[in-house]
Amino acid sequence: MGEVTHPPNASATTGGSDLASRIENWPGALTALELAALLSLGKTAVYEMAATGRIPSIKIGATVRFDPARTAAWLRDREVATDRRAG
Repeated sequence: MGEVTHPPNASATTGGSDLASRIENWPGALTALELAALLSLGKTAVYEMAATGRIPSIKIGATVRFDPARTAAWLRDREVATDRRAG
């Protein structure tokens, strides 16, 4: 327990290697620790976001899990558009 597993290579399965695709291709429900590692957040921050409804989560007894498809959609909804002409 406490160990972060790694998903299959998203680029091999979907042609994309962006973070949302990596999450979407995760094999099974994500734990708070796994999602925290992927988002570069602390585990406590992920738990707090789930408790306040800022990130979609599934509560099973005392545990919290994150559906990869819903989490990827949530992340894509929060992407900030960038002007590719700049630079």
